[in-house]
Amino acid sequence: MAALQIDRAGSEARETLKAFQRRASEAEKQIVSGLSEWSLRTLDETQLQNVHMLAADRLSRLEAALANGGDSELLKTVSELQSKLEDVTAELASEKQKAQKLAVENGKLEYRVTHLVRSIRESD
Repeated sequence: MAALQIDRAGSEARETLKAFQRRASEAEKQIVSGLSEWSLRTLDETQLQNVHMLAADRLSRLEAALANGGDSELLKTVSELQSKLEDVTAELASEKQKAQKLAVENGKLEYRVTHLVRSIRESD
């Protein structure tokens, strides 16, 4: 079950990275297309390559951060959730036992009340 959650989280991470990559390429296109003719004349090929390299570098840093930190954080979160689930399960079992004991005691008290009411009616 935990492996399935980790696989889902990995696929969600890839989808998130795809969104970042798509946004980065769209931003790069907007930067290049949004530049006026004057600024295109002032930017040389090296500067355009620098813009592209900066975008690619940022994307690779995001991917690395998600790959390195994402898995450990995800595993930590999964283990915390499993621990909480075990605690809640134990508490639920304890509460069920208490409820059963109270139901038995309630049944005994109802029996006594029924007999007391019957005794009072018979004595009248």
